Amino acid sequence: MAGMLRVTVAASLQASEVREWQLRLPAGASVADAVLACGLDVQHGHLACGIWGRAVELNERLRDGDRVECCRPLTVDPKLARRQRFASQGARRACSPSAAPAPSPDIEQAPTGSRRRSPHPRGSALPPASHRP
Repeated sequence: MAGMLRVTVAASLQASEVREWQLRLPAGASVADAVLACGLDVQHGHLACGIWGRAVELNERLRDGDRVECCRPLTVDPKLARRQRFASQGARRACSPSAAPAPSPDIEQAPTGSRRRSPHPRGSALPPASHRP
């Protein structure tokens, strides 16, 4: 079939739900044509579209093999959500004794309160900067 494009449209309409359509569209079809062929409504700004993860406008022309992705808008800023999660649970986990991994039995532990000294006379295992290549 000359002049036909094979396009995949994937849409996340609800949390944890992804629907996918395999379409054949005429050459010169746009993102809007593909989305309308699936019966999705992107005109009211409920979905954002992209091709292979790159945000595009609805009038962007499609190529054979493109994957159009339609996603719901974010309801919470991801950085803000991470800060809130850390504030509510991260501080407790960082301080709890169970959060620290148990020492491996094959690692030699230094006595409590003492510092292990480096074998190098200057305190570093690396040679001085003047001797490095």
